[in-house]
Amino acid sequence: EMFFYIFLPPLLFEGASGLEWYYVKHSMGQILFMAFVMVMVNTLATGLFVIHVLRVDWTLYTGLVFGALLSATDPVAVVAVLKSAGAPKSLRTVIEGESLLNDGSAFVLFEIFLQSVVDPSYGADSKDGVLLHILKETAHLTAGGIAVGLLFGMASAYVFSKTFKEQQSTISMSVALTYLVFYVAAATFGVSGPIAVVAFGFFMSAIGASYISPDVHDGLEVFWDVVAFVANTIVFFFSGIMGISIILEYWKDLTLLDWIYIPIIYLFLHLLRFGGLYLFGPVLNRLGYRIAPPERIVMSASGLRGALSLIMSLMVHYSMEGTPHYTQVVPRIALWTTGIAFMTLIINGSVIEDLMAKVGVGKSNAAQERMFFVAKESLQKNTQATLVALQNSSRFSGADWHRLYEYFGLEWEDDEAGQGNYVLTKSESKRALKKVSKGVRKMMPAAEPKKRNTTMKRGAKSFMITKQTEPEDGNVSDDESPPVMHRGGSLSIDEHSLRFVAEDNHEQDVSISFMDYFNKSNHEDQPASRQKNDDDIDMRQLSCSTVPSAPNLQTERRRRLLFSLRVATHKQFLNGLLQPDGLQVLTEVINRSLDQADKRLSLFDMMAGDVGSLNWFEKFLITTNNRIVNQIVMYGTFARLYRSVSTVAVYWSALLTLKKNWPKGEVYSEMEKEIASAADFLAHVQRNYPEVTRTIHTRLAALAVIRNQTKFVEKMTHNQGLLDSEAKAFLQATDELEVGLSAHFTLASAFAPLAPEDLADTIPFFGALKKEGLFRSVIGQGVTKGFNRNDEVLRSGQATKGIYVPLQGNVFSKHQAYVPTASHDVTENDALIVGGLGLEVRTFPVVGGIAGAYAALCGTPHQFTVYIESSTAVVLFIPSAVVLEAIKRCPNAKYEFYLVCAEQALKRLVPAVNF
Repeated sequence: EMFFYIFLPPLLFEGASGLEWYYVKHSMGQILFMAFVMVMVNTLATGLFVIHVLRVDWTLYTGLVFGALLSATDPVAVVAVLKSAGAPKSLRTVIEGESLLNDGSAFVLFEIFLQSVVDPSYGADSKDGVLLHILKETAHLTAGGIAVGLLFGMASAYVFSKTFKEQQSTISMSVALTYLVFYVAAATFGVSGPIAVVAFGFFMSAIGASYISPDVHDGLEVFWDVVAFVANTIVFFFSGIMGISIILEYWKDLTLLDWIYIPIIYLFLHLLRFGGLYLFGPVLNRLGYRIAPPERIVMSASGLRGALSLIMSLMVHYSMEGTPHYTQVVPRIALWTTGIAFMTLIINGSVIEDLMAKVGVGKSNAAQERMFFVAKESLQKNTQATLVALQNSSRFSGADWHRLYEYFGLEWEDDEAGQGNYVLTKSESKRALKKVSKGVRKMMPAAEPKKRNTTMKRGAKSFMITKQTEPEDGNVSDDESPPVMHRGGSLSIDEHSLRFVAEDNHEQDVSISFMDYFNKSNHEDQPASRQKNDDDIDMRQLSCSTVPSAPNLQTERRRRLLFSLRVATHKQFLNGLLQPDGLQVLTEVINRSLDQADKRLSLFDMMAGDVGSLNWFEKFLITTNNRIVNQIVMYGTFARLYRSVSTVAVYWSALLTLKKNWPKGEVYSEMEKEIASAADFLAHVQRNYPEVTRTIHTRLAALAVIRNQTKFVEKMTHNQGLLDSEAKAFLQATDELEVGLSAHFTLASAFAPLAPEDLADTIPFFGALKKEGLFRSVIGQGVTKGFNRNDEVLRSGQATKGIYVPLQGNVFSKHQAYVPTASHDVTENDALIVGGLGLEVRTFPVVGGIAGAYAALCGTPHQFTVYIESSTAVVLFIPSAVVLEAIKRCPNAKYEFYLVCAEQALKRLVPAVNF
């Protein structure tokens, strides 16, 4: 009875309150007919079959006890499959509603017949006779249970109206009322407790939910889902163990024939249910929704036996203990009930989805298929937009975008400027430029400076270099005034982004992505509640001089910074940019720093042991400059570097974001040092392990896209009415993509150099040659060369004999660059490219760029020394004569090659210009 009184109420309440009342109301006639009339027929038929067909030596009441406990269905596994497979909600409501009420009706019959078995004189003194007495007792228990449930439902409406928005109080009261209605009905009034709980649940579904806040209702639903799952699991586990223990204890009383009877009874129960649905089909169709013949087949297979049947079999054991027929009845009931529950769960739960597909239940019609196709297109567009947004972030600058597009089933389309990317239409570009210009005017100084403009057009892009005169500084200190744009610099605008570059070569972190302006959550079309108003506080305007001094002020600032950092890192984890072990590392160091908030920030030093790249022995092996040894070391350290890079990158990015709105002062300086340390580490890994970095960036970008796909599917489910079967198909696809990440983007694939044949997909110049049929002849005359660390590819001042295309490794140009200082903000782009070290700047892409194009075209000496920074590199050399002959024969290739030369020429004049 512990199982009956503790675990049965939450199972019944969760199922009844979770049904939609609209469908329950229209199916109530069918549910009541199946739960009472058909349960009585099944109980009688099962008892007679066991006694007269299987020739089991039982009394009639004993057979009816067995028939009643097997008449209670538990389709919890089937309902989940029906929902995911797209079965009509009316069908799911009938199946689940019937199982709830037949639990109550079957238990009423079970109690009456069990009492007759234990006490043969039960009902004998009734003037109405035994049969009529049973019918009256059934009606009394059922009607009384419904009345008690409805009374408690009305009382609960008053209680929940008082706890409308209090989640904990509402959940606690729902638990208390569920058990109270069960106990009061069974113990106080002597009526059916299960039926009372079902009636109470139906009342909550129909009326009671309106007395609960929608926010609280979501939490309440999740709570009862978990409670029902746990209760169902415990009942199955312990009932199964106790049933098996009974079987083992009375093993000698069981025969081989008893074991053979298990599949026979299993088949009989399904034939009985199938026959009843077809026999009473016309009646059922008149009482509610029409049940088509294929749906009757599915309903026949949905009659699983579960928790209540196992509980009632245990009640037989304890009720008949000490009676003369115990050994003849209890072991067989325990064996047959456990065996049939196991068979229905394994067989029916496994084949129900295939059966639905076979008979055509849940099959999409033409309109649904069209809507599914539209949803699929929306998901593809969202995926493409996400890839474009990630391409604009230097966080993933080293990712293999061509392979990412292929992995997600998207075509790599080149725009007019030669970037494999999403192409904006003219109208989209105009709208973007208009909105960006508003933001630029807000960021510019109030005084209108004099300007001298120089514009260079490249296809659909333009590069605007604007030099401004210095405004008067005045006597206001940096700490007392809000930050403004640097006094001189350049502004670069294209159809994808806008970036301001200062005269001191510093690229301020005011980059604006045009794609963000098409996202309604990021521009002025967002709700008023989300827009910035005059009351909003800019933390950077609260300088140290404007905040009253107080004891332990810096400690409190550190604590608030660490709290914000913990929220930011968790958000990155939810977005798929941080691995679980990385989140654990960051959470640990943040909590340790909170305990030491009176000391300077040193989070990077705390996690140095977790993000260390190589140990001393691995560093020694790397110094050998042997490619095979280096690859072995790479394989051994890949997992550690993968976690390290993602963890440090998230930490660095979160600090950059928080720094934008943080007041200058002691904590601000500590943040800058932490940012520089993290940036140095990322730059070190990128310079020394380019293959590892490339694979890590590609994996993280793919994982971010997959997380965004999952969120987009959930958004379509809630906002666009996506069907459960459609959402399941999309989510299964994203799961398969996530599982395939480790196999598709492996370190082994990163070690393989870019094949020369793939250059047409990555470089517009070679793409134009491919369209004219000249690509293979040009590539065929090229030579692939291997280099080691510090080898010179091109030397400054010497004429080049051709162009160099990096296929693997890091290829850098020596060029004097700025060294960040305390007064110079380090942005995301600066940190990854320069790493806070200065002295070197990458002047063309790591893999798939072209070096020496300008020198080869003009015949002038190369200005910079190009050398290998990674341990190894592979470069494709193509003679100048071959290139010049190709551009003569192919005008489009000539145009693309001239664009590359123009970039390099402009880079000579203004190294900080962005393309």
